[in-house]
Amino acid sequence: MAGILSNLKPLFFLTLFLTSSYKFFGENKTVALDNTSFSSIQILGILIFFSICFFSDLWRKNYRYEIDFLLFIFFIIGLFSALINFEILSFAYTFIFFLNTIFIFSIFKFEIFNKKYLVAFLLILTAILFLQYYFFPVNFLSGGRQVGNFHPNHWSVFGICIFSLIMFFSNNSYLKILFLPLAFFFPVSVISRGGFFTLAIFLIFYALLTFLFKYKKNNLQSMSTYFIIFFFISIFFSPIISSFVYNFLDFFEIINSTSRGLDSGFTGRQIYWDNAKTFIYDKPLLGYGINNFPHRVHNLYLLLLLETGLIGLSVFLISTSVIIFNSFSSLFHHYSEKVVVALSFVIAGMAYGYIERIIIEFSQPFSLTF
Repeated sequence: MAGILSNLKPLFFLTLFLTSSYKFFGENKTVALDNTSFSSIQILGILIFFSICFFSDLWRKNYRYEIDFLLFIFFIIGLFSALINFEILSFAYTFIFFLNTIFIFSIFKFEIFNKKYLVAFLLILTAILFLQYYFFPVNFLSGGRQVGNFHPNHWSVFGICIFSLIMFFSNNSYLKILFLPLAFFFPVSVISRGGFFTLAIFLIFYALLTFLFKYKKNNLQSMSTYFIIFFFISIFFSPIISSFVYNFLDFFEIINSTSRGLDSGFTGRQIYWDNAKTFIYDKPLLGYGINNFPHRVHNLYLLLLLETGLIGLSVFLISTSVIIFNSFSSLFHHYSEKVVVALSFVIAGMAYGYIERIIIEFSQPFSLTF
């Protein structure tokens, strides 16, 4: 019985990936769906996950709930900000976000679970997403980039979420190699530069951290050798490389595009940023409350400044910086594949935060993984 219960919590954590995105499945609606709102299925998924976690721990008398102290302070600031703004919905959102974080943390820190079940679930999830794309593909001819109701950026990050969890749960090298091109399919299929570069950052840091901490002997000599080989190969194949780079930039509309090119102000985000900055001075210390700022921002750090104020943003940045520092320190003393995967994802997620708020949308798969 204990074994079954220990597997239920991780499995129902993964079901949140389905329930959190359920409203986006199906054909494209005329009215764009709000990424931060909740559907009845999402609420049901969260309630089931909380219930499973609570009753599983109650049955086993296993009450080991922990959270990073600074993250705890961040949530307290969020709750206090909601209270002083008299925003009940913001308070409820922050409190549920807090509980969700504690339960997920308890799974990854304390649970011993059957990895095969989790890998099988991720395979099924991938198949479901591919069916979504097959029946409701992107209509580029009409200028759209959505897969059904999935916003391009929310669709594209499924690649890094599923791939990083496969990396985390599985030791099968063939499975990891199989999922690598599948991971790139998601951002490429909707021409999402944010999703593509986030996945690329994850892979670069994963390779770099593995190289530095797993293969410590003769690292400097090996790095010099690889650099020299890469340098001469680059010179020899420079015309091919130049052509590839140009086609890559053209495909992702970084050049030759008036709406998404280099001079578009991050695809119009600069306008949102400039507009949002004007609201900072009204509530600079504690902000408007989490999930309570009514305007689009498309920047995690600016949004945290607006919703939790200078205090909340500072605590969040210090907290994540400490986590990253402790991860590096841990790797220096003992190599761990799981730490490398988690650290690479966190760094990639922080980079992605520059153009999206998705980290603090706890009802979205990327936030759940982060």
